[in-house]
Amino acid sequence: MIQLRPRQRTPQGNPGRNRRVFISRVAGALAMAFLMAGAGAGRPLGLAQEIAGRTRVVQGIVYDAAEKPLANAVVYLRNQKTMDVETYITGKDGRYRFGELGSDNDMQVWAAFQGGKSKTRTISSFDSKQQFIFDLKVASPK
Repeated sequence: MIQLRPRQRTPQGNPGRNRRVFISRVAGALAMAFLMAGAGAGRPLGLAQEIAGRTRVVQGIVYDAAEKPLANAVVYLRNQKTMDVETYITGKDGRYRFGELGSDNDMQVWAAFQGGKSKTRTISSFDSKQQFIFDLKVASPK
């Protein structure tokens, strides 16, 4: 004759409940892993890439009337919304560069040297380019 014994409880408690808790914890961990992996999918560089996509660069060379590069010319960049002005003093090669500029505002750039001034160049917020190269020619003072 077969003798049936009542199921004994383990010291950990109810075995059926423990199994359900274990399965739900594993399922939660897997779901979290998939969510974290999906959040970074398609974004290998993360924040750096996102910032680079929204910024602009304005650069060029400042020349005199004889088309020689001007050292120590002052290049001005004005944000048309806030009216903030940034400046850059050119080196021996006459080069200037403004980087990490927002794309949501109109901007103006011009150069000045010893009383002379170049034409003002305007960058529209509607222009989708991210790099602008403006060679500025400073006219002699009048």
